[in-house]
Amino acid sequence: MKKFLMKIELLVSNSIAVLGADGLAHLLVCMMLTMVLVPLMNLWLAILIVLCVGIGKELYDKFAKNTEFSTKDLICDVIGIIFGLCFVAFYAIK
Repeated sequence: MKKFLMKIELLVSNSIAVLGADGLAHLLVCMMLTMVLVPLMNLWLAILIVLCVGIGKELYDKFAKNTEFSTKDLICDVIGIIFGLCFVAFYAIK
């Protein structure tokens, strides 16, 4: 069990190192939004809404905060949507 927990810790620390705190936040927020919206509405509409939230956040950063548009954050958004869909599917099967 200790070996398993050490592997999980390594996976999390490597993920934070690669994605950064901001990328991880994008991933988690999109994952949670997907998990909340998919059961409430059409699957594709839920995905579209979550994608629009992610793109809107990047546009806000670019024009309101004068920072660059981050494609890495958008990739993290898409990964979060995929993880959210996996959790919803797993829960529906179980």
